Amino acid sequence: MNQMPKKSCRGSEHSSLPMNDPLIDQEYLLSIFDYNPDTGDLIRKVRTGPNSKVGDKAGFQDRKDGYVEVKVRGRRYLAHRVIWMMVHGRWPYPQLDHIDRNPSNNKLSNLREVTKMQNMCNRGRPMNSARPYRGVDVIQCKLKNRYSAKINAMKRSYYLGTFDCPIAAAKAYDRAAKEKFGDFAQPNFPDDQAGEVA
Repeated sequence: MNQMPKKSCRGSEHSSLPMNDPLIDQEYLLSIFDYNPDTGDLIRKVRTGPNSKVGDKAGFQDRKDGYVEVKVRGRRYLAHRVIWMMVHGRWPYPQLDHIDRNPSNNKLSNLREVTKMQNMCNRGRPMNSARPYRGVDVIQCKLKNRYSAKINAMKRSYYLGTFDCPIAAAKAYDRAAKEKFGDFAQPNFPDDQAGEVA
């Protein structure tokens, strides 16, 4: 299964790029770009440099986190924030999230304003994580390993129990995540297709 690029734990909103530029407004952006909400692409309406052509797709993807950037008046901006300004006439507040956690998918239906906490809830599990599932830790025992489940929410850590089976611990986390995070929960088994739990 292909994994999406890892979403930074700090979120896209903590980049070194300019966030809200009062000199870049909706009118100006609409004069230089067209936006296709079905593909998420920005299309150039004017030449902005010697290598750019009218009708070309704007933006480049050279960041390790997978986000698309676009140059406006010689400065780099995150494309999804530029798109939000073009469509809504204002910069996103407080943060902007990719619903499917794919930072290069800038379709309008995939973008939503979120709080910092909601944005953090929509992170993927780190690819180098030693945990068997999200919210599950392995307890090393002499005879048989056991698995503890916990969840962090609202600056608190909630202990969910200790289990003989990692899937049971993961499902305990999933139930708590859906209760605490609602639509922003990222369960281990989104369709609850983990099989039978002993």
